[in-house]
Amino acid sequence: MGGKYRIQFAYQAADSDGANLGTFPTGQAPRKLAFDGVSIWSANAVSNTVTKLRRSDGLNQGTFAVGRAPDALAYDGVSMWVTNFVDNTVTRLRLTDGQSMGTRPDEVRSAWPSTEPTSGS
Repeated sequence: MGGKYRIQFAYQAADSDGANLGTFPTGQAPRKLAFDGVSIWSANAVSNTVTKLRRSDGLNQGTFAVGRAPDALAYDGVSMWVTNFVDNTVTRLRLTDGQSMGTRPDEVRSAWPSTEPTSGS
């Protein structure tokens, strides 16, 4: 098929009547959203980026490169964390400017307790 993607999403609706208040461009194939109290962040799977939009008016505050196929976002009160599905990594972004504060291997699976019996049990 091929071709360019131009994918947008509507991120805000009025509480009282559900009216669409706008559609705002992000990167390609936005997957998940996260809110940090001020901005809305979009994980853009095809463009390997995260876009930061101001909540009040949808102004693009930056689009930031992360790992391949960013799939989910989490806000911890200090940083925005991004899971990169294809790379099996997690990237930490600074809230103020989207600067990468590092990318680490996703070690979550190794942190889960094993359900396999151990020898001698």
